[in-house]
Amino acid sequence: MTAPGQADAGPAGPSPEDLPHLRRCVELAAEAVDAGDYPFGSVLVAGDGRVLAEDRNRENSAVL
Repeated sequence: MTAPGQADAGPAGPSPEDLPHLRRCVELAAEAVDAGDYPFGSVLVAGDGRVLAEDRNRENSAVL
């Protein structure tokens, strides 16, 4: 709850610079679903905006 006279200090949304990376995460998650895996995608981005790594969920099964 916010005290009278104070602005709401709730969390800020994603910045415009973040949106392409978030969209790529969704694309990677869709690839995972298409491959029969759970929908997780991730992108590791450096402070200067360079993509350092990206991947999606991959189900690994071993026959024992």
